[in-house]
This record gives sequence, structure tokens and C-alpha cells, in this order.
Amino acid sequence: MDTLKRILDSFEPPSSGDAFFPGGADETLADALHKAGWAISYREGDYVWVGVSPTGEKVSHVEGDLYRGDVTLPRG
Repeated sequence: MDTLKRILDSFEPPSSGDAFFPGGADETLADALHKAGWAISYREGDYVWVGVSPTGEKVSHVEGDLYRGDVTLPRG
């Protein structure tokens, strides 16, 4: 996530998450990560998904905001 955050922060400052990917291009980021070896699991449309890197690191994408880990799991 640190490298991904550095790349994204150079284009757009974080919003409410750890990093931000603007402009409704949600599938573009998921496609790029998938091509880089990440497994992408869509949870809700194309705007909520979890990516798992080849090393097991997880990142959640929720409407443009990216968070460390899987924040889509129910809390309780």
C-alpha cells in the first residue's frame, strides 16, 4: 500500500481514506492492479472492491478512497 499511496498522492491528495483515486475511473485502477498480479474482489458494483497483492497485502477501494486492509468486512 505504501508504494501505491505514493503514486496516487503524487496526482491527488487523500480524501477520507489513506489515498484517493479520482474521477470515476474505479475499474481502471482495479485493472492496473490486476495486471500487476493483484487479486481483485468486487463487493458492490465497480466502486467497492478489495485488492490482495501477491504478498498478501490488502487494500479496499470505496468510491475512490483507498484504505489499508479489508474495510468492507462487517464490524462487530
